[in-house]
Amino acid sequence: MNDEFYKTLGNLHSLRAALKDMAPNDLRDLVHKLNIIIEEKDRAEKEAKRQEEEKIEKVNLLRAELEKYGLTPDDLVTEETKRDLMRPHKKTRKTNPKYQYIDESGQTKTWTGQGRTPTPIKKQMEEKNKTLDDFLIENASTN
Repeated sequence: MNDEFYKTLGNLHSLRAALKDMAPNDLRDLVHKLNIIIEEKDRAEKEAKRQEEEKIEKVNLLRAELEKYGLTPDDLVTEETKRDLMRPHKKTRKTNPKYQYIDESGQTKTWTGQGRTPTPIKKQMEEKNKTLDDFLIENASTN
């Protein structure tokens, strides 16, 4: 969340100043929308808690079933599984940005050249006949 926005919302004095020109009905509408968001977050939180409790219950049932057969969770882990867990995983390389552009809000952004072409670059290439080279960052390292 935008820090400035959060500071405004979190401070009663700042909030009053920001909303001083709003009509009472508009404020009620805003409160209604905030309540909807709160209810959605409460439901999501309760669902996550329910799923976690369900998972714990399943694990406990499996543990009880293992004990019934005189097994422990370690008995289920093979040497091959242990080797796989110990094997180092490939780390993703951080790619330096190659292109720079200005988005719709006027902020300068960068793009690595990987993935989908950002909309502002696409628009300028179509509407202003620019090429991708026009957006290259000076001294950008190529990967």
